[in-house]
Amino acid sequence: MKGLISKFAGLGGKGMCLFLLAATTVMTGSLFAEKMEKPTVLLISLDAFRYDYFDKADTPNLDRLRREGLQAESLIPVYPSNTFPNHYSIVTGLYPAHSGIIDNEMYDPVYGAYFDLGKRRELASSRWWHGEPVWVTAVKQGLKANTLFWPGTEAEINGYRPTQWLPYQHNMPYRERVEIILKWIDLPEDERPNFLTLYLPEVNEVAHDAGADAPETYRAVELVDRTIGEIIKGLEEQGVLKSTHIVVVSDHGMVDVDPERQINLDDYFDTSEAQWIRYGAQLGIWAPEKKIPRILKKLRNAHPHLKVYARDEIPQRFQLSGHIRIPPIVGIPDIGWEVVTKKALKLPRDHPLRGDHGYDNEDPLMHGIFIAYGPEIPRGKKVGSFINVEIYGLLCELLGLQPAPNDGSGWLVEQVKKLR
Repeated sequence: MKGLISKFAGLGGKGMCLFLLAATTVMTGSLFAEKMEKPTVLLISLDAFRYDYFDKADTPNLDRLRREGLQAESLIPVYPSNTFPNHYSIVTGLYPAHSGIIDNEMYDPVYGAYFDLGKRRELASSRWWHGEPVWVTAVKQGLKANTLFWPGTEAEINGYRPTQWLPYQHNMPYRERVEIILKWIDLPEDERPNFLTLYLPEVNEVAHDAGADAPETYRAVELVDRTIGEIIKGLEEQGVLKSTHIVVVSDHGMVDVDPERQINLDDYFDTSEAQWIRYGAQLGIWAPEKKIPRILKKLRNAHPHLKVYARDEIPQRFQLSGHIRIPPIVGIPDIGWEVVTKKALKLPRDHPLRGDHGYDNEDPLMHGIFIAYGPEIPRGKKVGSFINVEIYGLLCELLGLQPAPNDGSGWLVEQVKKLR
């Protein structure tokens, strides 16, 4: 107990609130634990499945889960609305400034190291991942957790790993992914995992290349829906659908972009002065300390569609302050606008970028989906939009776990409790 207090003392009043919330949960126990001897929770991510794609494509299987379970009007991502920070916030209940995963690409000045999706060794390094993801919470408390791809599952975190996990294989066919999940769930009771993850990136990939609202993207939506249908059918054939909790989420939405909406940093300062630039739907600049004030001055009010802040000026609503990995200069472009450099424009791409994400998380076009189905989930109910750090608490409740300290308020658990 003393160690937990020390851990959160540096976060001030908010940290103590998080500690008290966690301690209360420990003392009162799980909401659902008495009803579930062997809980099974399957967490599925449909990358970039925007909240309104249900209205634009044929999704009978997801519609069934929505109809027979609980759905949100939309799922609000954390900022930046990118893949890694949001997947990790979903499973830890922490904002990026607390989880350490502040973006898909980041620089740590203490380690002198860069993190991005192409650096497999860094992705598997425990030094980047703070907090306690739900698979660690499960294993620490005696449950089994098998993960089929999720950011963080390839790293040892707090000395723990999932019970079973696979290194990310981008080209693994969806049918094979479904077969692995169903095989795990069909294991003998003493081997069967209580918690499982599945990741399907198709919508994100197609939307980047074709556009957020292209016919090809809607077909990708229908492909992942058919994959959900295969899982439902498999669980029905195994006779376990009604006893399995299925939670379907997406990490963010998507918006159309085009070359007519670009902000070229070379028009405003000498980009060679920067040590590292994070460009695209968000801006981050690392530079020698003596150069930062000059660069910041040149970028302030430089473009009507870009707001630029020093690290300590970022508005509180973005929950992006207090971590050493946050760049000294941060820029937030208007939705649909891209920050570029001349150097970046020369980099080869297989396809022009026609869709993107990472923008202001309050914009509805960045919102994703939340669906929950299962024996302890209210049937045919709907809740309003909520921030995704609330999901970790619900996963822990469904699994009968005492959650680690987190940034969630307990709102989602209370909604499930009230609507049952």
